[in-house]
Amino acid sequence: MIRYLKQNLYNLAGNRALPLELIVFVTDRCPFTCAHCFIRRSEDKPARDLSLDVINRLAKDLPDLMVLMLTGGEPFVREDLPQVVRIFSEHSRPHVISIATNGFLTDRIIRSVQDILTMKQCKSKIIVTVSFEGLSQAHNTNRKCDRAFENALETAKELGKLKQSFKNLSVGANLTLIPGNEKDIIELAWFLEKSNLFSFVSHNIYRETKPMCAFDGIRPGAYAALSKTVEEMYKKFCFDAGSLLGVWHKMKERYQSDIIHRTCREQRYQGVSCEAGRGIGVVYNDGRVAPCEMLPADWGNIHMTGFSEIWNDEKNRKRSRTLRTEKCFCTHECFLSASLNLHPVSMMKCMGWNVRDAIGRD
Repeated sequence: MIRYLKQNLYNLAGNRALPLELIVFVTDRCPFTCAHCFIRRSEDKPARDLSLDVINRLAKDLPDLMVLMLTGGEPFVREDLPQVVRIFSEHSRPHVISIATNGFLTDRIIRSVQDILTMKQCKSKIIVTVSFEGLSQAHNTNRKCDRAFENALETAKELGKLKQSFKNLSVGANLTLIPGNEKDIIELAWFLEKSNLFSFVSHNIYRETKPMCAFDGIRPGAYAALSKTVEEMYKKFCFDAGSLLGVWHKMKERYQSDIIHRTCREQRYQGVSCEAGRGIGVVYNDGRVAPCEMLPADWGNIHMTGFSEIWNDEKNRKRSRTLRTEKCFCTHECFLSASLNLHPVSMMKCMGWNVRDAIGRD
């Protein structure tokens, strides 16, 4: 933990910066073509994915990574995903490795996760989060696949068996609120909670692919209702429940949901200084680097230049500062979460909001 605090102090002081949280699109390939997905899937060409050599150079540039988020596309279409994790484990030593999946490729997912959990290099907390947008028929329709929902549940069931042997594995369900599923998503949330297949349930909202706005095609009240439902589930289970980290996670999630609700309702900045481009960043499967998923991926390309050099380029440092001085905002949960995790003022605001909310409830 000391190494994370040290790097965060470097970042906040304006010295040589490196992100503590990183989103890596390991592929843009996926068996589905979901209408709400902002990734434009390529043909099934593994050559488009980041090679292991490029990933190795990236990992060596990030010796103090705290959270690594592997996404896509569907990460598990890469048969070498365990090797990707091994490389980051050897060089970046992240505290948490999170892998988002649609859960469709059950056998491959279980095999890959088992390989990850049994490798001696990996000391991280492994979180596999399965995504859902509806119950069986609605989910399958959205995914344009007859067995998308059933396979996702089967994957969660098999991951649960692994969890019995590996205490560093957490299996989550993530609910995405999209246009058209407002009426069904609460029912979905309770169905997944009662299934007893998941360590926690999280939620997010369909978002614009540009900053300084929030998607207006979903009622803010629908998001608030889903947030309240997920909060009720915290009484039974949540990420790292019972630990100090779990207490902070619960506080952060509640405050984050309130921020997103107010952003959707008011379409304006809500007082959280964004860490995009400083404490958190993005690397795409073609090597492009971006401060966040909302902004152009034009900072550089790790195929041609080392990540650290790109991140600390004078022009990119200036652009990062501009994001905070111009009070950039969005409803992207990953970047709000990182901003609350890494900025002391935002952390204090979060704790203060939770205290005031608790007093108000009493």
